[in-house]
Amino acid sequence: MADAIYASLYTYDRNKGVIRAFCESWCPTTNTIHTAFGEASLSLWDLHKLGGLPLHGWFYDEVIPSTKELIGVGKLRYQKPPARKAKKSTRPKATHNPIGIVKKHETWASSRAKACNELGVKENHEADTYLVAFFSCWLCVFVFPSVESMIRPETFKIASLIATGSKGVNLAIPVLAQIYRGLNQIALSTQAGSSDACFPIHYVYGWLGYYFETHFSTPQEVIGPSMVKFSGEGGAKYFSEPEARNLIHTKLVWDANLYSKNRGEIIIDTRPLDPLRHDYLVSVRSSYLPVRCHNTIIVEPYIPHRFGRQFGFCQDVPGNLKINIRSGSVDDLLKFWQTCTLSNTQPRLISPARPLNINDQATASYMEWWSQVHNPYLEHSIEALIFSTHQTPSKRLRQQKERPSKIEQGENQMLVATNLSSRDKRKVPSKAKSLQLLPNTEQGILEKNFGHQGTIAIEDSDSETDRDKH
Repeated sequence: MADAIYASLYTYDRNKGVIRAFCESWCPTTNTIHTAFGEASLSLWDLHKLGGLPLHGWFYDEVIPSTKELIGVGKLRYQKPPARKAKKSTRPKATHNPIGIVKKHETWASSRAKACNELGVKENHEADTYLVAFFSCWLCVFVFPSVESMIRPETFKIASLIATGSKGVNLAIPVLAQIYRGLNQIALSTQAGSSDACFPIHYVYGWLGYYFETHFSTPQEVIGPSMVKFSGEGGAKYFSEPEARNLIHTKLVWDANLYSKNRGEIIIDTRPLDPLRHDYLVSVRSSYLPVRCHNTIIVEPYIPHRFGRQFGFCQDVPGNLKINIRSGSVDDLLKFWQTCTLSNTQPRLISPARPLNINDQATASYMEWWSQVHNPYLEHSIEALIFSTHQTPSKRLRQQKERPSKIEQGENQMLVATNLSSRDKRKVPSKAKSLQLLPNTEQGILEKNFGHQGTIAIEDSDSETDRDKH
């Protein structure tokens, strides 16, 4: 937990072109990005190693019996950072980062003691009370931010568990569920470039820094989680929009965060098993990621078998998911959590060493399948796409609602073609047909040998059915 808190002391920059290209490549059906060579995604292992988020411990759940007496007094916001220069070739000297040294806390001020007296807090509980208040603020601002930027009373119970240190709290699973949901909201937004999604995107910045080298590294050695290496205002490299799209499409570093570096390892899920190996097994196992946050129950599919090269495995054609579960009841929440964190399942996993050429870690059948199902539009028409995104639509087109002219509904999807007048068609590239792919039902999860309750089997894939899903 200390690493996760330490990461929040720093600021994290981004290049808007890179974020736009990343969101354009995001597929909400599989919770992955599509590149020229296959699928990739943020994993639980990435959040654990790069962000310092615990991957074992108590179930994170925002709930309290009553909130009537716990009403906030107003919005608390950070000061706006200074203006940043977008185009730069080196890391700025002034990044407003802390020095990285946590000093011993000073004695309590009399004003703080007065507040505890007014609230009836006993003297021996004063330090714990302030620590709980800090963790509540940390959870609501850095880990699970909301549009309102308010401290949520529902976090007090979890903050108390963290403060007492009696049992750790698993944060990687709920955070990744929030990230997936936020990226899906952006990808499915009806207004291009506009979305009110709120989620901890700074973890995405750190992930991009590692897997796509989008940031300058800090000049000095830093302690704490790996994402701190790319912290600081002005830490993001500049990429034009064509460069950003080409970067996301072709420059992925598959082995940026491998578990085994120099040698392979055989891991058997038995008890006792040290926490690091348990965390790795949870990361490579498909499951559903559940969380109750902001008074909303969120469930997102976690499908690491679609991006196995990030774990050093040889990628083969993934099966199709059968069931689409994105929400559920409180009972479902607990069931998915127990399945996701299940231990002592007895499987034998061979964690491979770093391959000589990670780019070749895919079967011939996978590369053939991917060439058939992957849409190469971004690869061949980047300039045309960028040109089209900057065009101001005609007044008549803005006033006219899109009229579906042809609807073809198959077993798993519905294809809608939109009418455009001849005048407006001139502004649209020939390959940029106005098509929307609306998924209906297909979703599901991995590993038939993990047949306990809460997991989902997968079916075999073929290019005809899978092309419609990409």
